[in-house]
Amino acid sequence: MILLQLAPYWYWWVFACTLFIMEMLVPDIFFMALAIAAVLVGLLLALFPQLSFAWQFFAFSTLSIVGLLISRVYLERTPIETDAPLLNKFGASYVGRVFTLNEPIVDGVGQIKADSSYWNVSGPDCPAGTRVRVIGVTGIVLKIKPIETA
Repeated sequence: MILLQLAPYWYWWVFACTLFIMEMLVPDIFFMALAIAAVLVGLLLALFPQLSFAWQFFAFSTLSIVGLLISRVYLERTPIETDAPLLNKFGASYVGRVFTLNEPIVDGVGQIKADSSYWNVSGPDCPAGTRVRVIGVTGIVLKIKPIETA
């Protein structure tokens, strides 16, 4: 059986390719920073082939942490723009809308039907049938306030 003998830096580059593939599967830039660190360690090892594994691992760890810090700072300064900013914040899409209470709000807790689903609400006590406006969201509970009728 013939085993393929690769130069040691190839192991880092294969590892980097694996991390790049993982980056494509996960919607974050976490694996990208690690993949770039692995590529750089591979280049470092190509330049200095006598580098021990301890130093390789130290370089990978250090470059990974630096890359992650840089990526987080970059994402904070330039957030990713999307055409659906409330996609994973479904309750936030109801803020500002007006609904009718299905059940009375008793002790600050009630329920409304919003589109095709029922939502728990919190707000001042009101009888069923009261028109309310959603003013915020806490977890999966909509914060409401009654609409003053003229």
